[in-house]
Amino acid sequence: MKGKRKIGIFLLSALFCLILFFSSSADPQKPDHTNATLTSKVIEVYDGDTIRIANGMKVRYIGLDTPETHHPNKPVEYFGIKASKFNKELVGNNKVKLEFDAERKDKYERFLAYVYVQHDGEWINVNAELLKEGYARLYTIPPNVKYSDYFLNLEKQARK
Repeated sequence: MKGKRKIGIFLLSALFCLILFFSSSADPQKPDHTNATLTSKVIEVYDGDTIRIANGMKVRYIGLDTPETHHPNKPVEYFGIKASKFNKELVGNNKVKLEFDAERKDKYERFLAYVYVQHDGEWINVNAELLKEGYARLYTIPPNVKYSDYFLNLEKQARK
């Protein structure tokens, strides 16, 4: 009986190690524009992480935060204007695609999305670009965590 128990414990330990190895070595899921379900044109860029599109939707980017430029109770934060300008250069007056996650709206009734824009003939993820270029910091709010591991890696690289 003791031998069977030891074998069982060994097999469970081996299984646990395999699961741990494969889950930690897997590449994080990357944003993919083919997952987008809505396409529209940007008509206004509010700041580094919020836009308005042609159908009237106010859209807040998922997974990041940029320095404030329009907060009613806070002054313009350092680097906020540069982040807004970079966002405007990426998406201003351009067609974008939106991909939604688990929750579609935040407490301010803004739509939450991963945003894609075509750049040099290919679709890029705006959320990722802002993080990669250092204009934003990671800001993950569950349950919208689809690309959080990927975004974390981009933020770490940007800080180097």
